[in-house]
Amino acid sequence: MSKNLNNKLVAAAEIVLRVIWYLSIAGTIFFMGKMLLGPVLEITEYTSGLITPIEFSVNEQGTATFDSDQTVPVQINHAKGYFRIDRPIPTTLKVVFFLINLVVSGLILWVIYVLWKIVQSVKQKNPFIVLNGRRLRIIAFSMIGIELSQGLANLIKMLYLEPRLQFETIIIQSKIHVSFHVIVAGLVILVIAEAFRIGVEMKEEQELTV
Repeated sequence: MSKNLNNKLVAAAEIVLRVIWYLSIAGTIFFMGKMLLGPVLEITEYTSGLITPIEFSVNEQGTATFDSDQTVPVQINHAKGYFRIDRPIPTTLKVVFFLINLVVSGLILWVIYVLWKIVQSVKQKNPFIVLNGRRLRIIAFSMIGIELSQGLANLIKMLYLEPRLQFETIIIQSKIHVSFHVIVAGLVILVIAEAFRIGVEMKEEQELTV
């Protein structure tokens, strides 16, 4: 019963990944085509209005009241949010953002494809191969690359826009916004990939000695 259930789950995972793979290709072609040809064909205008994360502090000091007679000062530091500006950006930045998005999209497609191949090897009852260890390394490096690329894109936008932003009480801080959880997860997968490779090599050595 458990074996049949596992087989069904693997088959379902393969179908889902296959669908995601083709949908991702279609989505990437549409999105990149819109970025590249939208302004030319006057379908859309590629602006700096992309949602961009920011970190900021507030000069104004507030207060918080506890009970009826206890009031304490409150200050906002290292707050996080998003901003959007609907204005055309220079062609140079358009090219930079296009290339970064192209890299990110390619890495995402690569991860999906590699996962699909790993699931196929499981379906074929042959998951413990050196190639799957390499595939896990590809996933790990791709995850880290995606996160760093997105962080770089956000930093470039902030460096371009920060000198042009004016607020009376808000201080904008330019920082590279990356998810260290994703990077740590990528490093963990990298360690697992190395352990997987060593395990496969030991298995092959045992088979040769028998």
